[in-house]
Amino acid sequence: MKGMQDVEVFAGFGETLVEVSFALMPLIFFFAIFQIFFLKYPVNKLMNMIKGIILAFFGLAFFLQGVHIGFFPVGEVNGSHGVYRPGGAALNSGQVGSTRAAQYISAQYNDLPEKKNSFLDKTRKQIKEKIELGNKFLKDDGSKDVEEIRKEIGQRMSEYGAHIRSLKDVKKAAEKTRQQLNSLGENTKLNSISNLNRAFKNYDLLISQYIYLSAIENYIERGGKSRGSYLVKDPEGKLPLSNLPEKFRFSLSQENFTDKIQQVIFNKDINCEFEWRPVTPLPEADSWFEKVWNKFRNNEIIR
Repeated sequence: MKGMQDVEVFAGFGETLVEVSFALMPLIFFFAIFQIFFLKYPVNKLMNMIKGIILAFFGLAFFLQGVHIGFFPVGEVNGSHGVYRPGGAALNSGQVGSTRAAQYISAQYNDLPEKKNSFLDKTRKQIKEKIELGNKFLKDDGSKDVEEIRKEIGQRMSEYGAHIRSLKDVKKAAEKTRQQLNSLGENTKLNSISNLNRAFKNYDLLISQYIYLSAIENYIERGGKSRGSYLVKDPEGKLPLSNLPEKFRFSLSQENFTDKIQQVIFNKDINCEFEWRPVTPLPEADSWFEKVWNKFRNNEIIR
């Protein structure tokens, strides 16, 4: 695809090499200690091991670089893991989800890319809006540094959208996010042109944050209460322990949300619309490996 020319395959590769170096350094150090005092391998065997370490170093570096430019962005956009240090399960979610999405797109869309003029006619407005936002960033006369804004976004989500939530606080946080999103272009200070991509990433993070906070607000307004992964403050609820502060007072949901899916539509006016629909029942699967593998080879799985 023509758009792949814009992917910077080795962007940040130096940082990846440094990370891999720090990861392997303890292993090399302890091996050197054991080699000097205990193992005492002959030179030819030692040279083979050094070659193996070099191959492992570059193999791990290239693998991580592929993850950084390919899978990490997927997880960042869909919210399945953090920006820099995802957990193993979250990383697997990003890897499997993006791979399956690529396979589905490849199976569904076999036509040639749209002609340049036709594509521009459909996207001209969006491109213009992005250029205008970039020009606002480049004026560099805002009051907050890019990294300061990033830190503020993270702190807001940790304080209002994490393990302890309340309708009042979530409403306040969502409105604050909405205001910051509206004024991001004017209030961002780049300090360097190299921070332009971080400014755009802040824009994407604010959109994601607004959607998630609005979804939490909608859930609580519909009667959603505390669940296993978070506590929703309820003044009329109960304290799990009598000596805990009042902010831990909660009650469990009376309405059953386990059979519903919350769908969110984010529109250009920076507003969210919600729809709750029944979950799609799991199909009864005949999952013998031989049958599944045969269906996969015959392109009957992803179609």
